[in-house]
Amino acid sequence: MGISQSGLVLFLFGLISFTLQAEDAISVATNKRSGEVEDLDDAFYNKVRLSTVRLNQCSGTYVSKGGLIVTNHHCVRGCLFQNTSEENDVNNQGHVARSGKEELRCRGLTASTLEKTVDVSQIIEEKINALPQSVREEMLADIKQQMETECTNKLSGKDERGEYVCVLVSYGSGTKHVLDTYRVQTDVRLVFAPERSIAYFGGVEEYFSFPRTTFDIALLRAYDKNENPIESENYLPISKQIPNLDDKVISSGFPVASTQSITVAQLQTIRDVHLPQWLYRAYELWGHYLQFVAEDESRMAMVDHHLPAFKEEIVYRRNKLKSLQNDALFSKKKAEEVALQNMLADNPELRAKFGDPFADIEEAERRHRSIYYKYLFLEEYAGFNSRLFHLARMVVRTVKALEKESANRESQYQDHNLYRITRALSGDIPVDTSVEKMTLSLSIKWLQEYLGRNDPDVTAILDGRTIKELVNETVSGSKLASVEYRMGFLSKGLEVLKQSEDPMIQLALKIEPFAERAREKYVNEVSIPVEIAAKKITALYAMTKGSNSFPDDDFIYTYNVGHIKGWREHSDEQPSQTTVMQLFQRAESKEPFQLPESWVAAKNSLDLSTNLNFTTSNYVLEGSSGGPIINPNGSVVGVVFDGNHHVTTNPFWFDKERSRAVGVNSEAIIEVLEKVYGANELVSELQNEVVR
Repeated sequence: MGISQSGLVLFLFGLISFTLQAEDAISVATNKRSGEVEDLDDAFYNKVRLSTVRLNQCSGTYVSKGGLIVTNHHCVRGCLFQNTSEENDVNNQGHVARSGKEELRCRGLTASTLEKTVDVSQIIEEKINALPQSVREEMLADIKQQMETECTNKLSGKDERGEYVCVLVSYGSGTKHVLDTYRVQTDVRLVFAPERSIAYFGGVEEYFSFPRTTFDIALLRAYDKNENPIESENYLPISKQIPNLDDKVISSGFPVASTQSITVAQLQTIRDVHLPQWLYRAYELWGHYLQFVAEDESRMAMVDHHLPAFKEEIVYRRNKLKSLQNDALFSKKKAEEVALQNMLADNPELRAKFGDPFADIEEAERRHRSIYYKYLFLEEYAGFNSRLFHLARMVVRTVKALEKESANRESQYQDHNLYRITRALSGDIPVDTSVEKMTLSLSIKWLQEYLGRNDPDVTAILDGRTIKELVNETVSGSKLASVEYRMGFLSKGLEVLKQSEDPMIQLALKIEPFAERAREKYVNEVSIPVEIAAKKITALYAMTKGSNSFPDDDFIYTYNVGHIKGWREHSDEQPSQTTVMQLFQRAESKEPFQLPESWVAAKNSLDLSTNLNFTTSNYVLEGSSGGPIINPNGSVVGVVFDGNHHVTTNPFWFDKERSRAVGVNSEAIIEVLEKVYGANELVSELQNEVVR
């Protein structure tokens, strides 16, 4: 945008200085998910919050004073692949570190704890309330960037344990704003992971179901800047008490944003457009993967690292679509909207203040459907499914952003956030040209199919070449698989980048104006109108149901209270617990029900009555995986790893009678570490007898 409107707004209204004093700190206890929520003692709540960590897109818990973290096996999948070699198949055979020297570095994995939260709503509202609506959103973005930068810079380098990052978070569709301060550990190492076959026992098709018999557990350790294990002032011990049916439990973690104020019109778009379209492409891509491997079985090694996650996503979205086809819940949602619309119609004062936000969103969704494919295929990578292209776009957008002063960049490109981009670009990203050609060819075929062969953007992108010619040229000619090569562009500037002979960089540069146009159209015609209307709807819900602040951003700390319980599916009562005995009863001679040799050998020494998996009524979402399930005494009784199929609609509505989280029982963690893996030192550390 050149000298952007955001830069102009900052110039007109002056650079704002925010000094946040210690007395401004507030309890984060207001940040609770709806579910069976009850107020807990603030000291207890803060202890739980400071013990819970965000692990990129998962959660975890400090469980010893020596920086030991418990989470899920599937949350450390990337670390397992990084450390797998022909000599040491960590991915399939697992890993047990018998000493600190055997703990394996997890490059790119960070452990973040929410140290402090400051309510800045009044500061922000004073700055933007007097502004015209047309510039409010842009001004809010500028304030967000400046506050995050100032706060982060103020704390930089002041703690040997880790770095600090500040994030401005909005709640209730922008009706409340808080500044969160995170301590980030960038040195995280793998301590324990079981064999893949037990972590995924039952296979992907059992996801979002129960009964389950799975040991989806991993242990990590966080290190400080001096490469010493951090001393965890706050941690939650593993419980020695066995939880029982109907016991109260607390879940804690960093899930994705909830959108329970989402409207029927938006849900219809998700149900009728987004999910079917995604599943159509996913199944076609899955078929190509199978054919790719069938032609040469040695190719399995090229794709095996991401096929499980891809299949998981297919199962998740398939279950979400199934749940969104629940007419009863849709009718309930529609009735809520009608009641609010009637309230507006009967109150001229409210009508004048709010208008009809439901109609506004319905119109925005109509426009959304008309521009959906341009945005999807040009901006959201659906048309360019390639790791090399993803790297090229990251390089192009970062270099473009660096042409501006930090305060005038989008938040992710500001100086204090650049470490995330450089970490991603400098990571060990395996690139196989044959896989790249297969996925990129298919996605460009979709681009051509959905936008049309004669679409001017498609014509310009192909530039007289066939899809095969374009793919061969860009994939075979690119050097972006080299970390040194791609990182080198960041310091050379945009003009040098434009002169690059790398064909994938040139493709990303060519597509950028098309993507920018699609993005701008989407933001102006869909995103902003929906955001404005959503704030009004949130305020209306608050009038009728009371305030219920949900984070607007993903992976923000939350907790809630539930109970250990099953549920009724149709007329059948579902169980709430499974045992190690049931695991052995389900075992077969081949995957996905094949047990590792270590488990078979240890069967006679195991207490087969040990509770393995259980269900709770806690409200969980994507990102809750790896988070603790805690008893009222502050001890970890389990670790969340899944949910039944009703959890897939938790972002939209919470069916408290049937939505259930699924966890691994802490009793099983101790039993298995000791008797299957002989990890006695880890068991002692978990029981807080020693610190390694």
